[in-house]
Amino acid sequence: MQIDVGPALVLLFETGGEDACFVLKTFSVVGVMDGVGGWALEGVDASAYSRLFAQTAIGAVLSGKYDPSVVLAYAHKCTRMEGSCTACVASLISSPGNNSVLRVGNIGDTGAIVVRQGAIVFSTTAQRHDFNWPFQLGFHDFYPEADTPDDVDTYSVELDDGDALIMGTDGLWDNMTYFEVAKFHHELSQRGNTVQEIAQEILSLAFDHSIDCDNNSPFSQAQQNSSLTRQPNTQPLYSVRCDICNHALFEEVHSLK
Repeated sequence: MQIDVGPALVLLFETGGEDACFVLKTFSVVGVMDGVGGWALEGVDASAYSRLFAQTAIGAVLSGKYDPSVVLAYAHKCTRMEGSCTACVASLISSPGNNSVLRVGNIGDTGAIVVRQGAIVFSTTAQRHDFNWPFQLGFHDFYPEADTPDDVDTYSVELDDGDALIMGTDGLWDNMTYFEVAKFHHELSQRGNTVQEIAQEILSLAFDHSIDCDNNSPFSQAQQNSSLTRQPNTQPLYSVRCDICNHALFEEVHSLK
């Protein structure tokens, strides 16, 4: 299995940047995490938890743990500090002569979709206690109200050649719907855009939505339903997008901070 990475990065804000990700090519395991920004109000670096969580998740995979729910549980157990994060981990399992199987573990409002010829054939469901209050993992001693690995949603989906896996934290999904991302991905693929070009185009469109006060984004719709004042969603955006074609995995990292 061959894996290529094409990053797209834009730095725009002095604050934010609580997201983290990892890409383990050899093991075909990827993950995205979003440190909960509310910790900053208590003087806690909201990015520290998600970054350590990502590091311990990598340790889990390197020690032979490939199941996403196990990886998330291990990272939760080993990340003992103030803070919390949402997380999504995906693991690709392939065998000769058979379709590849994608396993996904997700908690909170991170998420993933699988796109096949422009149609969404799989999507995770966001977990929220209330508006802007996602399920999240944190160390019990510092955050006894945190959710637990038992709350992780797990999924398994068979992949066809040419399927695309798109993962992201709320910075992506607050600004673009699943349908919009899938449609845009298909349009770019049909034009013959390269992996890197598609990464940059998705990044650019999500950013445009995030600063457009007139755009009725998923976040603004949820905000309106909660009777809060409409504001542009300038949360950090961090996503990992994967194309699977003929058992070759192409991964792109998009980050907007």
